[in-house]
Amino acid sequence: MAGIHGSDDCCDVLLTGTERASLAEQALSAEAQARRDAMPRLLAMGLNTQQVAEALSLSVEEVRQHSQS
Repeated sequence: MAGIHGSDDCCDVLLTGTERASLAEQALSAEAQARRDAMPRLLAMGLNTQQVAEALSLSVEEVRQHSQS
């Protein structure tokens, strides 16, 4: 069966609203995890909490809370 663009491409899949929302949620979760993972590395490189917060678009309080755990 031909896909949306006339090919038998496996990537011509339409997602439901729920599936799109789930993928968006997963992407946001992965992004948040990447920011948490970056905090200790940036602090170890000598950046202060204000600099880390600015670099990762976080609040200073979020960086402080994470660095204390």
